[in-house]
Amino acid sequence: MANAGKRGVSAAKPIRNGAGAAIAFLCRLGWRRSLVGILILSAFGVGFYLAQVYVDISELIEERPIDHAASRTKQMVYLDKR
Repeated sequence: MANAGKRGVSAAKPIRNGAGAAIAFLCRLGWRRSLVGILILSAFGVGFYLAQVYVDISELIEERPIDHAASRTKQMVYLDKR
C-alpha cells in the first residue's frame, strides 16, 4: 500500500512534447524500420504532389483555346493538297 498515491503518470518519466514523443517512437521502432517508413511516406508525398501538378496541367490544357489546334490541322490538310 506504499504506492497507492502514485497512480497515473509516474514521477520518473517527464511528459514529452510532440517532437520528443516522435523521436522516442522512432528510437523504439529501430533505425531501419524508421528509415523505410520515412522513405515510404516521402514517396507518397511526392506522388500526391505530382498528381496535383498533373491536375493543374490538365486544367491549363482544357482552358486553352481550341482554335489553335483546329488551325494547325487545317494547315496540314492544306499542305497535303498542294
